[in-house]
Amino acid sequence: ADFRICSLLHVATVEPLTDSADVSGDALKVSRASGITTVVYVTDGAQVGVLVARKLAELGIKAPSYGITMDSATIASAQGAYDGMVMLTFLTPSQQFAKRYRERFGKEPDIGADSAYDALMLVATAINETYSEDPPVLANYVRGLKEYDGESGHLTADGKGAFTKPYAVMRIVNGVAVPFAS
Repeated sequence: ADFRICSLLHVATVEPLTDSADVSGDALKVSRASGITTVVYVTDGAQVGVLVARKLAELGIKAPSYGITMDSATIASAQGAYDGMVMLTFLTPSQQFAKRYRERFGKEPDIGADSAYDALMLVATAINETYSEDPPVLANYVRGLKEYDGESGHLTADGKGAFTKPYAVMRIVNGVAVPFAS
């Protein structure tokens, strides 16, 4: 595990290994560090982040915390330990997409659902517009796009075939990610 403290900002960055099962040491380092005002979670293992958050809550650490996109199951498994956390997310499905997704699958859209749908629709649009299934022809079509309004939001092309979109800032309140209001 990796643990760093930026003493100037009093930020603890907790970066446990993705297969960590015991994060007590990481949590104790944060609790024993003087002047910690903020905790930042950096991990590819969502459940590891949950373990750290729960352990910090057990130790009474109530510093503001920040993370990245988490689905509702991960948030729920933290058993309230993520409440108050601010996270950046690219999971920004349109209301219509979320409704159709819930109707079809019986649950909320998960991480990547809206973006994956948009990627597939970009390919379908390219096939329809070029009357081709040839990958170089499709790639050339996509590279020529400037923008794409999809189910995940307004995408801006970089001219090389990649797209970006604004992220959303969310806060976890009572176990639910809601839009951040400052």
